[in-house]
Amino acid sequence: MSRRVVLRPAARAEFDEAFDWYEARREGLGSEFAASIEQAVERVLRNPLLHGIVYGEIRCALVRRFPYGVYYLVEERTNRGAGYLPQPSRSESLASARRRVVIS
Repeated sequence: MSRRVVLRPAARAEFDEAFDWYEARREGLGSEFAASIEQAVERVLRNPLLHGIVYGEIRCALVRRFPYGVYYLVEERTNRGAGYLPQPSRSESLASARRRVVIS
């Protein structure tokens, strides 16, 4: 069965904001960020249960090279993307980071 990713508008907005931020730092860095996100999503599609559950049924695939995670839910027919959120800093508790995950 092939899966599809449903990207929520909030997740798209977070991605666009991060892309623009990285691109403003260095030309081409935004594209490198986008490629890293795409690789994480491809890992999720290949094996949706590979990544650990971080809250309820929400899983997180870490993004290589950038401090982001792809948060998602596995549903019977789709992987529903929750967002591309920065990983919590050491000073931020996981509980407070979880509050940033918005599923609509």
